[in-house]
Amino acid sequence: MKFTQTEFVMSYKDSVVRSGSYAISPGTGTDLNIGRKIDQFVFNNEPAESFELKNDTLKIYQGAIFADGVILMYVKIDDSY
Repeated sequence: MKFTQTEFVMSYKDSVVRSGSYAISPGTGTDLNIGRKIDQFVFNNEPAESFELKNDTLKIYQGAIFADGVILMYVKIDDSY
């Protein structure tokens, strides 16, 4: 994933999977695993995805783990974006 102040690009094996604009909605998301409030991404004005950013690690929560949900984890590797 690459982010600027307003744009994002999601890539997989050098192919762009998704790109466009994003916004952050503070404290409006929920970690479905433990019920606490967290921030949300809104990608291309579509329904938001809950996330956490701690130090250099971004976690995106997609559903609850007990219901086949996943937590996507990304670690920052480059400051050029």
